Amino acid sequence: MAGQLIGYARVSTDEQDVTAQRDALTAL
Repeated sequence: MAGQLIGYARVSTDEQDVTAQRDALTAL
């Protein structure tokens, strides 16, 4: 499931948004 979230984050064109998502995933 985490892999899907990471894949979704990569689709985002906003680097800052991706960073925020990665930080949230790391917290999990």
